[in-house]
Amino acid sequence: MSNVIKYGVVCEDKPQRIFIEKILPAIISKLNSDKSFQEDSEFKWRYGKPHNKKAVLNTFVEACAEAVGTYKLNVCFVGVDLDAISKENFDSELNNMQNQLSDSLKKSSLIFIPVQCIEHWLWHLLWKIEHPNSTQNLALENETRQAAKKKIYGRVKPADEEKINVLLANVDLDWLCSRSFSFNHFFKSVESFLTNY
Repeated sequence: MSNVIKYGVVCEDKPQRIFIEKILPAIISKLNSDKSFQEDSEFKWRYGKPHNKKAVLNTFVEACAEAVGTYKLNVCFVGVDLDAISKENFDSELNNMQNQLSDSLKKSSLIFIPVQCIEHWLWHLLWKIEHPNSTQNLALENETRQAAKKKIYGRVKPADEEKINVLLANVDLDWLCSRSFSFNHFFKSVESFLTNY
């Protein structure tokens, strides 16, 4: 089996796509894996345009099936924002999405659901950069999506790819896992996938 893992992404917006692209090498490095991830350009052309949550929820099962069947990818990442803050909402959304996948697709589909929005994961990283010695665990995910986007980009729209790249340049995965249960779930999912690949 090849050490290059071909993947595709179906997600709500450009920040989620950038996050996946930048975080996967960091996870590989953290786990001392000899594998690498490579996004499939044809799948990206087909499914790479930003969607809204409803569109992702309506197409992700078909997209995951095409990723594995038609495009011969090893894994498909599916991202939607939770748009809520409770662990119960997270569990419900995740279970609902996983229950729509066949058993074979569950093995090759990794769902990531940031609490509220991806900018909350980025906000945790910004906090770490601005307060490198702090051990304070702020409930940033209780802040509104608009507040998170304004904190990250200086405005609500549009997203700023350069700022995302800066935040992900030297990401502390252990720290982010300890601050966000939804990121920790994503990290553990990728770790399990790599272990079983």
